[in-house]
Amino acid sequence: ARVGILLPTGTGGILANLSLLFLGKTIVNLNALSGEAMVASAIHQSAIKTVLSSRLYLQKLEARGLPLQAALT
Repeated sequence: ARVGILLPTGTGGILANLSLLFLGKTIVNLNALSGEAMVASAIHQSAIKTVLSSRLYLQKLEARGLPLQAALT
């Protein structure tokens, strides 16, 4: 199964990638800076059912004018 990851670069993102890799999942890293429409398109085209993210990261993105909540629902 494909799993999307929407996390900043750093320890959390690395651990999420490695964990999913060891579980045999297909990883799709999503780029938050590409915008809501592109993230939604990537999720749709990749047939992703699950996206791992962080509530704090999504709040920070929204505060910077990059709301992605609609793309993830």
